[in-house]
Amino acid sequence: MILTDKDIKEAVKKGEIKILNFDEKCLEPATYDMRIGHQGATTTSKGIINIAEKGTMIIEPGDQGVVITHEG
Repeated sequence: MILTDKDIKEAVKKGEIKILNFDEKCLEPATYDMRIGHQGATTTSKGIINIAEKGTMIIEPGDQGVVITHEG
């Protein structure tokens, strides 16, 4: 099922979809753009990367990464 931006907004308002820190500026036609949070990791990193402190997180070719979103 594809939801339009209006559908997403209405579902969040009714509590049918829960998006922590919801921001209408992140709402696009049929999508919600999630924002990168403060921490992440890659398969080659040694532990958690503090993105907020470093300002970046580099994912090298062939590497895999995961980030915590601002939305929780």
